[in-house]
Amino acid sequence: MCGSDLVLNYGRWERAFPMVCVARPPYIEDVKEEILNHPSEYKKNFYLISENTKDVSSTKVRKLLFKAKWEELEKSELISKEVLLYLKTKYEENTLKEDDFSWM
Repeated sequence: MCGSDLVLNYGRWERAFPMVCVARPPYIEDVKEEILNHPSEYKKNFYLISENTKDVSSTKVRKLLFKAKWEELEKSELISKEVLLYLKTKYEENTLKEDDFSWM
């Protein structure tokens, strides 16, 4: 599973195994065009989810998370309060490390 950025910027969706992309506005049409411009052997393994998605940037969430900007993250409404509480707890327990997300 990946976001629009992996499809549009990195070409990492060109795999033999199935790939699910959750595309958010305003990138949905760009992702569809990217898929159309690739050989069919990749298309058969690609699934696009684009309905009922919110414009939420995981990059922005990670930046706020690892700067411990909890208030700003809560006000942004990028993630639910329950997810925020979980991530904050893991961060404070030192079990959530930025290096764990370096591949993203």
